Amino acid sequence: TTIFNALSQQQYGDNSTNHNSSSSNNGQSNTSLILAAETGAPAASLCDASTAHGNTDWFLPASGQASYIKQKRAAF
Repeated sequence: TTIFNALSQQQYGDNSTNHNSSSSNNGQSNTSLILAAETGAPAASLCDASTAHGNTDWFLPASGQASYIKQKRAAF
């Protein structure tokens, strides 16, 4: 299974927790803020712990990053 398949099955976390993760272009920072506010947030934790493809710097994409990926998905 890929990290993308695993992420599609995860919730972001507790919707009642204020994560202060509102950047539209810095998913890495948002992921760190989510983990600081909610230890064990499912999707953020999965990214943070992932070593997929030999990388250890996975993070949830911010809305602007996700939009860019969606627009350019054919190139990926």
